[in-house]
Amino acid sequence: MNRGRKFSFEEHLKALIYALLTNQRKWSDVEPKLVDIDRLFFNYDEAKILTYPGEYFEKGIRQLRCGNISIKSQMANLNANIFMLIKIEEDYGSLDDYVVSKAPDVIVKELSSGIYKLKGIGPALAWEYLRNVGIDGAKPDTHLKRFMGSKRMGVSDNIEASDEEVLDEVKRLSAITGLSRFDIDYAIWVYCADGKGQICTSSPSCDKCVVKGYCRYKANEVAAKAYEIIVDYKEKENMKKGGEYRDQFFNEYMEYLRKRLDEDRKSLNKPVYSDSTIKTYATDTFYLEKREDVSFISWLKDEDSIKEAKSKLMYYLSGRKNPEKEAEYYLNCMLMFRDFYSEITHKHN
Repeated sequence: MNRGRKFSFEEHLKALIYALLTNQRKWSDVEPKLVDIDRLFFNYDEAKILTYPGEYFEKGIRQLRCGNISIKSQMANLNANIFMLIKIEEDYGSLDDYVVSKAPDVIVKELSSGIYKLKGIGPALAWEYLRNVGIDGAKPDTHLKRFMGSKRMGVSDNIEASDEEVLDEVKRLSAITGLSRFDIDYAIWVYCADGKGQICTSSPSCDKCVVKGYCRYKANEVAAKAYEIIVDYKEKENMKKGGEYRDQFFNEYMEYLRKRLDEDRKSLNKPVYSDSTIKTYATDTFYLEKREDVSFISWLKDEDSIKEAKSKLMYYLSGRKNPEKEAEYYLNCMLMFRDFYSEITHKHN
């Protein structure tokens, strides 16, 4: 939670109602009407809300044209959910104290299916509520599930990633980038949402996408790299040593890879790789170099230096599902560049 901010009961109720309104509804439809919504709910005065039936609020939301497919049941359950929030406050002293009393995923489970079950609230809406009161986390909504699914970034083997897959991937990306889970969620959500970035929507604008080279939408064999959506400006500003190799030899290296990998694939009676896959191999060659202050050409001279490179890769890839396998992949890319560099150096000399 944002320790510099305390949230009142009214603000927690507001956070919950805002979360409810995101269910199967574009936030761009809701956001312009927040002032009217606040007024409709009496600025979240629970005592006053409890004197009105759910139909009153359902009708008001529909008139504002920002309802959703569950709005009838959501408003019918509103009083019951307020009483549950009151019970939680009685048990913990305040809702602020409750939401930080345990790990966020435990709180989500309690609110969505446990001791403090809120009606009409599943894990995604429980996460949305917690985020609205300053808890760092991600909401596994349609946008993130689709973005990480098998037809986009490939985090999951299913078309839509599960809640757990989304949350695990956001957690991993947070550990790698140092960004909060909220910021990672928001970056991907803005990239995908209608009324926001509108790039990776249900009908994506691939021509405008900055990560299409890593996406499976048009090239299923491309490796899954969801974190590439998060633009790390520091990495752009601080090009590590060895950038001259990328800049000077990248295209020539691509041609070398094309020839070498084509020969390997044909020898195995397998189809050759697409141009986007070859480019991925070339780009991934410099994965470690981007994270270290020394060109990897100065490594890889003997078995000890190769072991050191693999050890460094394992460190950076420790958050992934199969770090050893991925380390072997990146190391293999580096060794191919070593062979390429040796070949062109010999040729130029």
